[in-house]
Amino acid sequence: MTSLNELTKALDDLVVDLNIKWRLHRELFQVDSHYALFAQSGPGVWSVLGDSLLDDIFMSAARLFDPAASFGGKENLSFERIMNSLPRTNEQIEEDYQRTKSLYDRTLRDWRNWKLSHNSLVAVRDASLLPDVSYEDVATLIDGINRLARSLALIIRNIDQRHKPVIPNQDWVWSLIEVLKRGIKYP
Repeated sequence: MTSLNELTKALDDLVVDLNIKWRLHRELFQVDSHYALFAQSGPGVWSVLGDSLLDDIFMSAARLFDPAASFGGKENLSFERIMNSLPRTNEQIEEDYQRTKSLYDRTLRDWRNWKLSHNSLVAVRDASLLPDVSYEDVATLIDGINRLARSLALIIRNIDQRHKPVIPNQDWVWSLIEVLKRGIKYP
């Protein structure tokens, strides 16, 4: 059996990974001036990359709200799994979980169930049935995920885990944009 400390460490790693993807999307695809460069350097490719990254962000966030066990009894690494393993309920963590889960339910749950995990015929025929999800909604959800994971890490592992990605090359987006602006000269 995996210890609660090990489960929480593994969940922390998933939350850091989610933050890496979100930071990448923010720095690359949430800057209006980048779109003129994308249009000149392969708009179809950039569109697919942006959509794929956002789908991955949605699924990474959604998996954190999986039930403790799937059908057939297979355990999931999720907030519910860890919270069910706590020796006693912490009222503040339970409130944080319910608030964050409620936001997930309103914004991403249908995306996960109807579009990302399954090809719901209803959603394929009428994408307007899926809720509109703003960048602000996603940012708020990720902030809630970070707070919840941080609280669990404090209680279980006695560490103040911030879940912010450490990216060694902070200027990579700037470098990419500069290359796109000037183009690449081939020999």
